[in-house]
This record gives sequence, structure tokens and C-alpha cells, in this order.
Amino acid sequence: MSEEFLAHLHDMVAFKRQNPGADLTSWLIAHGAELTDDELVSNLYLLIGAGTQPEQAFIGNVLRLLLVDRRFARSLSHGTASVDDALDEVLWVDPPMSNFSVHFALHGVRLGGVLVPTGVPTLISHAAITEQLSTLPGEHVGNRAHLAWAAGPHACPVQDEARSIATIAVERLLYRIPDLALAVRPSELRWRQGPFARCPEALPVFFPPQSPGPDQGSHTALPSWRNAPLAAAAAGGDRGLVRFG
Repeated sequence: MSEEFLAHLHDMVAFKRQNPGADLTSWLIAHGAELTDDELVSNLYLLIGAGTQPEQAFIGNVLRLLLVDRRFARSLSHGTASVDDALDEVLWVDPPMSNFSVHFALHGVRLGGVLVPTGVPTLISHAAITEQLSTLPGEHVGNRAHLAWAAGPHACPVQDEARSIATIAVERLLYRIPDLALAVRPSELRWRQGPFARCPEALPVFFPPQSPGPDQGSHTALPSWRNAPLAAAAAGGDRGLVRFG
């Protein structure tokens, strides 16, 4: 947590104490727990780190899968799979939070033959656990026995909401721009650095130019995927950069 970001959160808490409104910070301040400023800042940071950023990474990983994995590009175009199936695949092979759930050793303990000294933070690797549980390639669709959401009392409390947000975001994008094509080779994508999030820094894409039209409601996209990667560029398409976080 950077000092600058901490300062912004403290400033916001101070402002909202004097100017409450219909917003999350004000609701936390008004809660019966009577949180201190430090507790408020910690909770706000947790909501961003465990809510907003993982959701962005989730959406980014699903889009990357649809752009680079021919299994899903082909099956989506023929109506045999859905964006929801792609979400399952991502949660198995590229969970948006590789490592999370920080714990501190109350006393020295050995785990797998490694001594964890008192007070040393440890992370649960959801990606590693999921990899061990993973079935054969291609058998993830419809299988939600992964641990990308963690488990037990500390499991993600908004799993359904997170899936709904990601599904709507991806479906709406593919509906509005059905002929997205990755503008670089998959191997050229740069991944975000750090121990927690697992997602590309950005997804450079090409897409054919078109005039904006009226929103036609909650239609589920079935993209054509007619263009091979970079084909839109050759046809004079526009280039876009989808950033996450």
C-alpha cells in the first residue's frame, strides 16, 4: 500500500466524516462498529484490493481467453459454449487472484518441511491449489470444483455477483464489437507484476470501424470470430487498448 494512496484514503475518510452521503465510505462511518480512521482505511483498501481489482482481472482474463484460445472462439461462434463456460475455464487455469488470504504465524511452525518463523506473513496460493485439483484439459466447462474463490468462512462472499458482473461486461463488449482481434501475439502480452493479481497489463486489440448505434437491450453476443488475429488491421480497422487496473 503506497503512502500516497493511504493519504488519499485518509483524506476521503476525513471529508466523509464532515460530509456524509449515499456512498460506501459514509455507510462504513455510520456503522454501529464505530470504526476508527485506520480501520476505515484498512477496510476501504481491502474492498479495492479484494473487490475491484480482482473483478477487473477476471474480466481481462476471460477476454484474453476468448481472443487467443481457438476452442472458445470456435465454440462461441457456433453456439455450443457460452461466456459463462469461459468464466469456468479461467477460474481453473488463470484465477484472477493467484495468491491472497494473508496469514501471520503466531509462533514458529513447519509447513511442508519449511519453517515459518513467528510473525512472518504467508499467502494461500489459489492458483497452485487449483492447478493441483485441475482435471484434464477441456473438462473445466461446467465444473466449479475449483478453489479460485477460496473456501470456508473466508471464501469470497459475492461469488455470484462477481460472475454476473464479468458475464455482463464481456457479453456487452462482444455484442457491441463482435469482431475483436488481438493486435499482438499472445506471447507478447505483458502480465501484471506482483504477488496477488494474475492478469495482462493490457489487451491491445483491433476491430472494424462502425457507427455507434442504439443499445438493443440485453442480447447475448455470439461473436463471429471470422477474422484471424491482426486481420482487422489489414482491413483498416481501429486499434484499441483495453487496460485493467
